[in-house]
Amino acid sequence: MSVSAWIVVLVAALGSFALLLNVLACVALVRAADMPRRQKIAQCIFAWVVPIIGAHLVVHFLSESEPQAIPERWIPNDIINGMLDSALGVTVRQVAHYSESVLEKEVLDVVSGHFTSGEAVATHDAGGPSGGGDFGGD
Repeated sequence: MSVSAWIVVLVAALGSFALLLNVLACVALVRAADMPRRQKIAQCIFAWVVPIIGAHLVVHFLSESEPQAIPERWIPNDIINGMLDSALGVTVRQVAHYSESVLEKEVLDVVSGHFTSGEAVATHDAGGPSGGGDFGGD
């Protein structure tokens, strides 16, 4: 598959995702009972003008102000999320701790190697009184 075909597939998938989010946001706005009509229209327009982020913000704020406007099947199940967190939490913490220790070791090795190496300081050429180096452009 060529690069242009992958780009078309990616744009189509992103467009479909944006369309779905915008429709969900507008449906949730229609279901909201305590919101004035003008505000519903303005938020729906905002969701379409700023495709993914706007729809996400509309649904987020609507879920806090009027949770009954959001159907339950749109909200992730807290039981499943809790089970996944408890199952993966230990592994994720171990990987994060290991990654931090590897990064710390690498940074310390680079910094200590830079400051203990006499070559790095001795071979540095400031380029004379102006401070500019020789760029080879004679």
